[in-house]
Amino acid sequence: MLKISGKIVSSPIDVSKKHKKQSKWKSTAMVLFNDDFTDYYRWFMKKEFGLVLNQPLRRSHLTIVNDRTSDMKDGADIMDINGIEVDIYYDPLNVRSNTEHWWINAESKDVEDVRESLGLSRVPYFGLHLTYGYANNLNMEQSDFSRIYSIKREG
Repeated sequence: MLKISGKIVSSPIDVSKKHKKQSKWKSTAMVLFNDDFTDYYRWFMKKEFGLVLNQPLRRSHLTIVNDRTSDMKDGADIMDINGIEVDIYYDPLNVRSNTEHWWINAESKDVEDVRESLGLSRVPYFGLHLTYGYANNLNMEQSDFSRIYSIKREG
């Protein structure tokens, strides 16, 4: 397991239409990293498999709160966690994909404690993960994980 550290940013700037639309009823917080994590993994996928992935909109990050504000305990304020430094652990070889998005599962007691302090479940619905790229309609077929896995097994 490798460790990466970052700072929590509460209510980050809306960068997508979906985020802007949901911001009235949803709280969002993420850990931002000042690193080249996404650049490295996207480079690796291109070098190993010829797969060109797009950069995530927020670059290197881990979403820790993406929940209904009403699900948080009374009196919990998303801004109370802003600026907290947390450690994240991940297995660099444990890459995952649903063909469109590519990520690595992560673990963090720090993040689980923060979520619990807000009255949320210790782990978010989609689990803790570091998204490093996504495919679009131009490279979706090439991004098929089963194809990439079979190439790696044959090689």
